[in-house]
Amino acid sequence: MRRFIISLSFMGPNVRLFIFDRAGLVTTLPFDLHQEPESFVRVMAALMFAEPAVLGYDTSIIKTPTGRFIDVDGVRYTLVKTLFVSDVVRGRGTVCWHARHDGQDFVIKDTWADNSRPHTEAGILRKAQDVEGVPKVIADVVVEINGVPGSTDALRSIIMSTTGPTSKFSKKYSTIEQRIHRRLVLTPFGHALYHFAS
Repeated sequence: MRRFIISLSFMGPNVRLFIFDRAGLVTTLPFDLHQEPESFVRVMAALMFAEPAVLGYDTSIIKTPTGRFIDVDGVRYTLVKTLFVSDVVRGRGTVCWHARHDGQDFVIKDTWADNSRPHTEAGILRKAQDVEGVPKVIADVVVEINGVPGSTDALRSIIMSTTGPTSKFSKKYSTIEQRIHRRLVLTPFGHALYHFAS
């Protein structure tokens, strides 16, 4: 899974770096690779030798020859099957997995929630926990990568600090929503309605 995607574009001698995340797109100003070859080599070396987390991979998902696992609140869940993957880049980016721990089935749900919203999905589910048919929240965490809470703001704040608080970018940036990478563990695991015959 990806938290963000880094790409390059070439138009003649001009090169731009793009970062696509759940809040949208950030791009650099173009530079001429013939006039600034050091910049081009620096970008290429950084992309070639960066750790997977720096390139946007979700390293909280553990891949081994025996399967995929996710640790949530100190509990290791085995990922049985991917149930749903949102097909959009910007937005919640919902991913749901069928997971298992100690023989019990769960649903693990990843989202990039808008931090400006007053209520979280887990909070709403907890308030409705006694309603029949509403799943029970087992865990609700902010996903951390290398000890840093997952947020679209983490990457964008670095860019803003290099462009300066009075720059045109940082003024526009202040209006972009901050999205937090949240992970829910829910029970019971059920089947979608379209699986039923009647």
